[in-house]
Amino acid sequence: MANVKVLSLNVKGLNSPRKRRMLFRDLKRKSVDIALIQETRIPKLAAFRLSDPAYSRVYMSCAIPKRNGVAVLLRNSCPFVVEGVHTDDAGRCILIQGSASAQQFTLIALYGPNSSDSKFWAETADFISSHAQGRIILGGDFNATLCPPVDRSDPREGRQALTPSSQDKQFYSFVNRLGLIDVWRAHHPSCRDYTFYSPVHDSYSRIDYILTSSDCISSVLSSDIGSITWSDHADVSVMLRPLSPYVGRRWRLDPLLLDKPGVSDSVSTVLADYFANNDTPDI
Repeated sequence: MANVKVLSLNVKGLNSPRKRRMLFRDLKRKSVDIALIQETRIPKLAAFRLSDPAYSRVYMSCAIPKRNGVAVLLRNSCPFVVEGVHTDDAGRCILIQGSASAQQFTLIALYGPNSSDSKFWAETADFISSHAQGRIILGGDFNATLCPPVDRSDPREGRQALTPSSQDKQFYSFVNRLGLIDVWRAHHPSCRDYTFYSPVHDSYSRIDYILTSSDCISSVLSSDIGSITWSDHADVSVMLRPLSPYVGRRWRLDPLLLDKPGVSDSVSTVLADYFANNDTPDI
């Protein structure tokens, strides 16, 4: 079995066909198995646009048209078995329950607010606590830093270490409450690197993270921050030890497929044709 790569990225809108092509091009080039995507900005009626033959399992949370939006994309070869999907109403969080290697996992994509919002962090922590099962892997753009002195640059010379903003404090409390670990920092305790550049403030910051529960750390082989290319954020990725499906598990229909528009109607039509064509005296 091969290692499993998890990538998190803020795409700043995917309504453009060109940007969708660039996303899937990068996912394939980097051999990504699980993609946690933020700020898709795709409205509910256009959710079908985010599709690719290599990533046929796409789960999305959409909200107000062309605002927010998060998604989890699973590569066809990824052995992760989806067992439940939970979304919020604002298009900022999607939670996927599932299993692999006889272990329960919860995959989460989260897009944090741009300003201080204690209610959001409290409600999101409650949402995750009530639905998460097993090992948690959470990727997102949190619009906040865990440790400003090392996760944010200050262009003004002579200024002392940056103090945490209220948003930073709320994010820190959120992470502590759920018992999550900043994987990249755990692997690079003394390094500085950033995922976003703000031209308004002329500063760099590390506001994109992949966080995991403590019981998942032993499965992480490496963690990296990519480059800022076609999006205004850099991607963050982790490499996990190989996952495998349950031994002896039988195939079964994914019930979530029946919730997709047109699938139920298509199945009904095919079944009706089957029985009509086979209802003969000799059969």
